Amino acid sequence: MKKKPIALALLSTALLLGSCKIGGDVSNSVSSSESSSSVSSSSNSSSSSSSSSSSSSSQVITHAIQVKCLDSEGLIKATLKEGTKSELAEGEKATITITAGEYIENFQKTESFDHLEHIYIHVGNAVYKPTWPEGVNSIASIDVKVDMPASDCTAYVVYSAQQKISATGYNVSLDSESTAGVMLLGISSNEKYENIDAFLYAGMGFKATSVQYKSGNGEWKDFGYLTYGEELKDLGNGLYAISLNPDYKGLKGDTVIKAVGEYKTVSEITYSGLNEDFINVSASTLPNKGVEGDLVTIKVLAKQGAYIKKIEVSGLPAENDLKVVAGTATFTMPEAAVSVSVTTANELTINYTANDKFTNVTFSRDYYGTETMTTIAPGGSFMVLVNPVAGYKLSKVILNGTTEFKPEYGYVTVNVPADAEEVNLTLVAAATYAIDFNVTNGQSYGDIAPAAEGEEVSIGVYANTGYEFDYVTFKNSADETIEIAHTY
Repeated sequence: MKKKPIALALLSTALLLGSCKIGGDVSNSVSSSESSSSVSSSSNSSSSSSSSSSSSSSQVITHAIQVKCLDSEGLIKATLKEGTKSELAEGEKATITITAGEYIENFQKTESFDHLEHIYIHVGNAVYKPTWPEGVNSIASIDVKVDMPASDCTAYVVYSAQQKISATGYNVSLDSESTAGVMLLGISSNEKYENIDAFLYAGMGFKATSVQYKSGNGEWKDFGYLTYGEELKDLGNGLYAISLNPDYKGLKGDTVIKAVGEYKTVSEITYSGLNEDFINVSASTLPNKGVEGDLVTIKVLAKQGAYIKKIEVSGLPAENDLKVVAGTATFTMPEAAVSVSVTTANELTINYTANDKFTNVTFSRDYYGTETMTTIAPGGSFMVLVNPVAGYKLSKVILNGTTEFKPEYGYVTVNVPADAEEVNLTLVAAATYAIDFNVTNGQSYGDIAPAAEGEEVSIGVYANTGYEFDYVTFKNSADETIEIAHTY
């Protein structure tokens, strides 16, 4: 994904100064007829249940709040402030901490741009934006207080990077004919825009089939290409990024966005065999849910000295095309739950036999011998580095008595089959012979180092000015002519 520029538009002081909450944005969401706080039937939806606690005088109903930061570009991070309760009564304040991400580092405010202007927090039908503390124009994180609604909820936090707010701009809203549960995030009904850089979100399982916009009295138009100032990008899990600056000339009137789609089945993915003695679970990619028809990628990372021997997926139809390569499994998610079984093992020990023609034998991941190793996983490869005694060289390495590997540039690369159960090497030494090459009225070039029997030697020759070659002969130490392949 390309990174968006961080230089941002100037905040319109007539709209936002002195205010943290920007009223109710009913127009920014299309609620389901069953629950106004639910965005989808998937795990991204807020639960409709509430918990209660009682005191001696009355019963206080509390509701759960969670924070979901919909940023995939490292611009911001958002969480409930440490110490903030995750269950609150209606009207109580929840504090959300927003932190600058790795590509911003610190939120800045200058005469030409304001990072905080582009942060939106959606809670139910209300939209909140952070404001600068007095006298501060650079800060790493900032807290925003939001009101707890009358039901469990999710606070959605987004960063609309290239959006431009203007008092002379236009309203932007979500069309009422959009699919139920779709939300327009990064937009407030209390602001006007010259161009927008916002998000559509409906939770995991939602697949947009049509996204259109209409400006002023114009007709409905599909989102086109970035070259025309329009872009629709599927970020996955029901989240879509939308950019709209038609022909790079700005919006031409009040703009309505319509998103139509369908909800695919979201099913559980469960695991067995995740032995932490062998697997780095925290660094592995282990999705716990999948969307019908989506490509699921599972990446299990083994710890040093171990390897992933097998990954099996049960509940998967044959046509869903399971592929497993080196600890990574991919398949198309069916319309039902699946279970994944992981089998691990210790790496195979590299054993070898060699005669007294080698003074040192090293196995390494690189030619320089800086990453030495004594074990290897099936399907892996390594280099055999040796120091032969004078007059000998490594001619070949035999793996498990059958497969031969020849040297290239002085070392041998051994490729271990994926189904190997052991690694036993035989290192074979060969005597080398000197090559004495003389050219009359000419010059030679190439490798004339000592070579072993059967080894191919390439030598080039050229005649001096005024001469041409008459013949080339090769003889052995017994002065016998050797047949060679040569060209003039």
